[in-house]
Amino acid sequence: TINSVTPNVCQFSTAEIVYSVDSVLAGERRTFSYMITPLNTPVVIVGTGPVNMDTLVTAAHNVVGIDTVSYTAISNTTNGCVGNTPAYNLINVLALPDVTSFESSVNDTICSGLTNDYDFVVINSALHDWTITYAVNGDTLTWTGNGNGTFTRAIPSQQWYDSAGNYSYRPITLLNIVWTSGALPWCSNSNLTDDSATVVVRPRPVIELSSPEHVCVNTTTQIYFSVEGVQPTQNWSFDWYSTNPVSGPNTITGTGNVVN
Repeated sequence: TINSVTPNVCQFSTAEIVYSVDSVLAGERRTFSYMITPLNTPVVIVGTGPVNMDTLVTAAHNVVGIDTVSYTAISNTTNGCVGNTPAYNLINVLALPDVTSFESSVNDTICSGLTNDYDFVVINSALHDWTITYAVNGDTLTWTGNGNGTFTRAIPSQQWYDSAGNYSYRPITLLNIVWTSGALPWCSNSNLTDDSATVVVRPRPVIELSSPEHVCVNTTTQIYFSVEGVQPTQNWSFDWYSTNPVSGPNTITGTGNVVN
């Protein structure tokens, strides 16, 4: 007797067939076989005596769709008697959730301290909540959502400083997507169609100022400044003001790092 068969399985997963055998004496050998279409490879089950409950694990179901499990009649090979032929069963093989597109919403380049938005397309997840696990800059984080469609999510703010103004190129890798609600089984997929994007983090320029603490009345003074975090071909500017006497805004411009 076939007691139960897993009705739904995730693609590339196995199923379980639970069966029992009676009308066989202890010590008598019995055999039957089953075959899953479209696998089409008979599997022979040989045992001894009655069994109250036993479980068979099928091969992986790799093709999305409906698989059919058919059986031969059970045969008592000790006395030659042939028993019943169990009715066939159907197994629904579910397509795995997937991400088919993953890219920056506008621009993958940001200044240090900012976040950035990314768009991605989720399929095969109707009627399911899901969680995507991703990695960026050594951190493992998650995004959540529901159903199919195009979604936009932000990565955390990215910090970076380099005195020469070099950018930090950071891959964003989608590690997996897993269903977290809806009908079981909750399928997962770690081999996504599109699983990578990039965030480019620019350092912010830094200015340092130095000046004398005291000056004589009616005299000028010099204020020295240094600029770092700027590449040699990049331009920069800043404004300065004074309150006594009132002056400004006065704009200072330059290119690349400056050391004074």
